[in-house]
Amino acid sequence: RDLVRSRGLGDVYKRQGIPCVQRIVRNRNHVYQNPDVVPRYKKGDEAMRQFIEDHIHVTPRMTAASGQALVKVACVVERNGRLSAMRVIQSADSLYDAEAIRVLKQMPRWKPARVERKRVRSLVVIDVPFVLK
Repeated sequence: RDLVRSRGLGDVYKRQGIPCVQRIVRNRNHVYQNPDVVPRYKKGDEAMRQFIEDHIHVTPRMTAASGQALVKVACVVERNGRLSAMRVIQSADSLYDAEAIRVLKQMPRWKPARVERKRVRSLVVIDVPFVLK
């Protein structure tokens, strides 16, 4: 009977004195920085590193620049698992930056973040190492 007259379980819990968190997921376009479940590459971190290593193309101009470089790219993991809104937050050189973005655009879908068991958009920072031989 309580459930029939109430507007949801939050009202039932409130009447019984049980603390209840109100709904957090309101705006579908909001980008969460601390979700309940963080986004993950579907096959794991080691597989992500291997994907990046396998898909990086090193040009002769890159080898002339330096032996090692690290590019950090911030991007949004969408609700469907795709990466979007990529921007370089730690740059080595414009050649490395462009290559890192190109590789991340080819990356397969991720497991998206979750808040209240709902898929949400979230921010992730990916390190793209360049080890040149």
